[in-house]
Amino acid sequence: MSVNVEATAVREGRWWAVTIPSQDAVPAGPHYTQGKNLKDAEAMAADAVALLLDVDPATITVNLTVEAPEEARVHLRAMADAESARDEAERKRLAELAAAAQALVDAGMTVRDAGRVLGTSHQRVAQLTKRPGAPA
Repeated sequence: MSVNVEATAVREGRWWAVTIPSQDAVPAGPHYTQGKNLKDAEAMAADAVALLLDVDPATITVNLTVEAPEEARVHLRAMADAESARDEAERKRLAELAAAAQALVDAGMTVRDAGRVLGTSHQRVAQLTKRPGAPA
C-alpha cells in the first residue's frame, strides 16, 4: 500500500511547522508535526501519517509545500517572471537564427559560409535550413 499525502511547512523560529490537512488518505485532520530542516519535516510528516494509518512510514510519500515569507515570495515571483522572459527571448533568438540562416543560404551562401557568418557550425545551418521533403 502506497499513500500520497499533501502537507505544508512554515518556518517557525528554528523549526519547520508542518500541517497535514484532512484528505482522502488522512482521516480527521488537520494533524501537526515539526522538523529542524525540510528533510526532517517531511520524514516527521510521513511518520505521523504512518502512525495514523498503522502502516510502514516507507509507504508514505509526502508532497511538502513550503510557505516562504512574503519578501521571499516577491523575489520568487520576480525570478519566475525573469525565467519566462529568458525562455521567450531564447525562442525569439532561435527563430531569428533560423530566419537569418535561411536568408543567407537563399542568397547563395554555402552552409559553411553561413555558419561562419552566424558564428555557428555548418551542421547547425543545415539543420536550420531543412525544408520539408529535402534529402537528409
